[in-house]
Amino acid sequence: LAQDVHSQMGDIDQDVEVEDRTQFALVNPRTATPVLALVLSQVERVLEEVEWVIGRMKAELSAGSATAEDAAPSQGPTQREGHEKSVCVRLGTLVTVYHELVQSAIPMGTTVEALLKSLIKLYNNLTLLAKYYLAMYTQRVGHLSPRFEKLVKLSGTHLSQQAYALITYIQAAQNEKLAQRDQQKGKGGKKKDKTSSDAVGQARKAQVLRETKSIPVLVFAIEQYERYLIQLTKKSKVNLMENMKMSTSRDFRINTAAVQMALQEEEGSSSEEDEEGSDHGSDGEQENQGPPAKKAKKAAGKLSKGKGGKAKKGLAESNA
Repeated sequence: LAQDVHSQMGDIDQDVEVEDRTQFALVNPRTATPVLALVLSQVERVLEEVEWVIGRMKAELSAGSATAEDAAPSQGPTQREGHEKSVCVRLGTLVTVYHELVQSAIPMGTTVEALLKSLIKLYNNLTLLAKYYLAMYTQRVGHLSPRFEKLVKLSGTHLSQQAYALITYIQAAQNEKLAQRDQQKGKGGKKKDKTSSDAVGQARKAQVLRETKSIPVLVFAIEQYERYLIQLTKKSKVNLMENMKMSTSRDFRINTAAVQMALQEEEGSSSEEDEEGSDHGSDGEQENQGPPAKKAKKAAGKLSKGKGGKAKKGLAESNA
């Protein structure tokens, strides 16, 4: 269903053409948004179940060695490994679902807000699972499972960068919407009084803040997940950050194309200044040939005056 939604809505990158490989006939351009809402509601239920299971696993892990001694030697680890496998499989399936959804060109509104909140809950679950393995290493009762390593790799290659691309898409769409509204306001601005225009402006600002308030929370959730992965890497001696790229979404972004253009312009202006400086330097050398001669004459005059003054003083002393 997530693939069908992505196929019908299109990609957030306009240069990318999504193949029309719809598997369910009920998903079409008209029903894609309601189907997305249903998918997100089902994903929410699965995330709640996974969160409960992780909490139960962590509680059993922190219960101490008494529970482990009471249980059979092979029953405890086997049951725990079964739970870990189940959680990793569920989260891996959800990561592939979100991989399709975050690349879909979802119209701005409540659906985008619901997707962001659901994505935050997914990263919170991934963080809980990383904390669970950290506690396991702290108590020295287990090690990383291969399925968790695959899950981390999947989240790094199929979700994190796509989530940042979704954030950029949402911000660009909001800026475009505000620009269009400002143009419409400029065309018919004289027809409306100042009070009504101010009220409309405040309403637009409130709507934009409401639709984008989850973005900082999502960035924080991703960074928290990466933070505990770094700690787990140090504990387990397994490089879990190999396929993870560090966070890039901030309040500002460096436009590399603009920086390169500015550097080229600066290099061009500096080369022109160097050429002008060399021309002025040759002219200055010709002009500076006169002043040293004048200085030499002035120095000679001072020297002659000094000698003459001493001679007059000597004659006055002899006459006395």
